[in-house]
Amino acid sequence: MKIKALISLVVITAALFTFSATASATEIFSNLSYTANSITFTMNGDMTGYATPESTDQFSIIFLNDIYSGPTNNFTPNNYSASPFNNATLDGGNLYDDPETLAYSWEAFGGASLATAYSTDNTVTISWSEDWLNPSAVDPEVEFVWGNGHSDSVNTDMGTYSFGNNNVPEPSSLVLLGSGLAGLALCLKRSLS
Repeated sequence: MKIKALISLVVITAALFTFSATASATEIFSNLSYTANSITFTMNGDMTGYATPESTDQFSIIFLNDIYSGPTNNFTPNNYSASPFNNATLDGGNLYDDPETLAYSWEAFGGASLATAYSTDNTVTISWSEDWLNPSAVDPEVEFVWGNGHSDSVNTDMGTYSFGNNNVPEPSSLVLLGSGLAGLALCLKRSLS
């Protein structure tokens, strides 16, 4: 009976470990921060698993709530510290606030689809020549989007992130493995007692 429970625990731990390893097939954003004229984030993962948007060569950041404080109907060039993708070259883009909808930043990647793009812990800072962001925002959020953040009728949401609270990350595979091993050790301890 105890061996059957032990085998079940090992199988469940292996299944959780496998699920956790495959759950990272999409882009993961971390280490988000911003100032009045820049936003910094780290990307890790790939674009598999996302629905294909209309503008397959564009990556956008939509500014939500009170984070954007710049003028409306204004274009400002983006200054990227590096490409967020290992295999996609920056081609230019802007920060824009449409007075009728939203503020967003978009970047094109030379007409090449981002469907096969990937990132390996790429830390990127996007900056602007003016102070367009509100450092004292009450509820600052950004949404990462594959596609043009404004003009496409079909965009692919890659995640919304808040700077105002700490998002709880998904458990990593090592934590799941550690939990399984701790359970295994507990079962062994009980069987020896």
